[in-house]
Amino acid sequence: MPKLVIEIESPTETTAGAILEGHYTIQDGKVRVIDAAGRPVGSEEVAPGNDPAVIARRILRRARSHSRNFHGPLRYPPLSIV
Repeated sequence: MPKLVIEIESPTETTAGAILEGHYTIQDGKVRVIDAAGRPVGSEEVAPGNDPAVIARRILRRARSHSRNFHGPLRYPPLSIV
C-alpha cells in the first residue's frame, strides 16, 4: 500500500508547517485513499494513462478541505503596538 505525504501548510518563522499522511490502493479501476488512522477518505476512477499517485494526493487534499481540523492551531492576527 503506497504511502502519501502532502504539505498542507508551509513552514514559517513561527510555525513548523503541516502535512497530511495516508495510503492508497487501486481496486476495481478506482483509487481508494485512507488516512493515517486507517479511515476511508474517498475514491475516484482511474482513466487509462492517469497517474494513481496524483489522483490519490488530490483525494487526500480535497478531503482535508471539506473538514475542519478542530485540534489544529488557532490563527490570530499579529499583535500591534499602539
